[in-house]
Amino acid sequence: MSDLPTILIATLIAISAMYAAVLSGFLRGMARLKQNRSAEPNDWPSLSVILPARNEAAVLELTLRSLFKQDYPGEWEIIVVDDRSTDNTPQILTALSAETPRLRSLRITEARPRSPKKNALAAGIRAAHGSIIVTTDADCTYDPGWLRGMISHFTPDVGIVAGLTVFDLPDTPAPVWQKIQWLDFVIQQFLAAGAVGRGVPSSCNGSNLAYRRKVYEDISGFGTSSR
Repeated sequence: MSDLPTILIATLIAISAMYAAVLSGFLRGMARLKQNRSAEPNDWPSLSVILPARNEAAVLELTLRSLFKQDYPGEWEIIVVDDRSTDNTPQILTALSAETPRLRSLRITEARPRSPKKNALAAGIRAAHGSIIVTTDADCTYDPGWLRGMISHFTPDVGIVAGLTVFDLPDTPAPVWQKIQWLDFVIQQFLAAGAVGRGVPSSCNGSNLAYRRKVYEDISGFGTSSR
């Protein structure tokens, strides 16, 4: 019994050392990301922004108008996939599509697909014209240089680029649960970035992701799980 405190202390020290080593690995990965240099290509590739939306009438117009302000110099389009919305999402898409030919929309009518989000993305990609696919969500806003910045990282040997998504807290005092969710999201982004920097990517956020269409086709897209 007298050895129990010593064993506990030794165990805690060992666990702390392991935690510190893992954390240090993620920090080194993030440091390597800072060395990643982007360069604007001579010929900007065509790209398609795929945006699935289901009952997003409250935020969709703000998102799309933010996208309209992109300064991307190459050919690009926005494809919104209306995934069986029952609100005013279709009407909003019709009105905004009349403002710019850059925006196209599709509607999913299939009842209860196995994986709705992947099913919507796959439908949008099938209709896309771009050589690079960019995915995002219907409740996001973007810096005008977002697309330009993402594509500038596509050197010839790069097939996929993952960007940072920031979860904004409301201006009014947020409830505790929302602050916890925000902290959890920040930690996830930190771990994902560190893993990418270490050359062992483990996750990314589909609201800020780009990949070559050829890569998507080479791996057979999302497979049968998308339906």
